[in-house]
Amino acid sequence: MVAQRPGPQALLACGALRSRAALLAQALLADAVGTTRQTITSIEVGRHTASLPLAHKIARYFGLTIEEVFDLSEIDEEL
Repeated sequence: MVAQRPGPQALLACGALRSRAALLAQALLADAVGTTRQTITSIEVGRHTASLPLAHKIARYFGLTIEEVFDLSEIDEEL
């Protein structure tokens, strides 16, 4: 039996589900650290830099250090 490729509608539905999952994940993180989903999105795409308290909360949420979550190489280069 040959596997059939999904049609365009199936791909669009899959993409929409991934988008919804990403929004849900952002919303859950935002709620957990006391900010908005829009702030999380802005941090992810580099339009916003997290404050130290917010960076700390995000890192603790994932059980990581701030350095493991955020790329601080630009700051290190400035020193």
